[in-house]
Amino acid sequence: MTAVFISTPQTPRMRELAHSCASHLTSRGVRVLGEIDVTSSDRWDAQLLLLIRQADVVLVFLEYPMASTGVELGYALGAQKQVVLIADSFAQIPAVLADVQILPITSDREELLAKIEKVVSQLAMANRHQEWTTKNVREFAMVCRADPGILEQVSYEQFEAFVKDAFDALGYSPALPPKGFDVDFVLNSFEGPHRVAVEVKKWPRSRKIPVGAVQQFLGSLFGQAVESGLFLSTAEFTDSARDFALRTEGKVRLWNFEDLANRLEKDPRVTSAVTKRTDQ
Repeated sequence: MTAVFISTPQTPRMRELAHSCASHLTSRGVRVLGEIDVTSSDRWDAQLLLLIRQADVVLVFLEYPMASTGVELGYALGAQKQVVLIADSFAQIPAVLADVQILPITSDREELLAKIEKVVSQLAMANRHQEWTTKNVREFAMVCRADPGILEQVSYEQFEAFVKDAFDALGYSPALPPKGFDVDFVLNSFEGPHRVAVEVKKWPRSRKIPVGAVQQFLGSLFGQAVESGLFLSTAEFTDSARDFALRTEGKVRLWNFEDLANRLEKDPRVTSAVTKRTDQ
């Protein structure tokens, strides 16, 4: 079950909105935590930190001054939790919080609650897949295909770990590159006895990988003990990037997330591993 900690300010308007959010999420099967769960005034701060650590996502209804929510926000960031700020406007957000996800409050209450529910679901899913298995590598790929927004919430480190384990599940034996070889990892047995360098890019889907990035990747392959390179990205590639890759005659291949998901879905090594684990 997804657990969400809700940090609530003292003003009646924001408390009412936070309570509506808590009721909405609870009705969707989410476990909601908050200051009401602090059982006594003794070591209040320690109890609060423990609740935040139990949460998959921390929602902070932000209003200035931040006296009532600042401590909880600090605890959440310190504990490296997935944090969502909910505020009247982006102008209210300090520059130091620019990298934290923000949802502006809208006049349409139902629309706002639906957005919060979706973001919570995406963040919780991304957080839950930090440790991969052969079974959930495939499942996660299918989930991200159905809801690409989940993939947007995964960090670069999480995505690289997912890609490595996906190739491991496919039987391609990912390994660290030799010292001085600036790629993410090397596949020692990709589609036969071929060593293939892999570059992983976690980019927003709104952007496209330019031809320059592919040219730079090709240049990094020269003089290395690999037959070819595989450039894998969460984003699409520009037409010029794809044209350039075609002209390398197989020296560079381009995959997006859909290509990897298709391979995980169809490859018998992955499907048989999933079946075996399910039967155990």
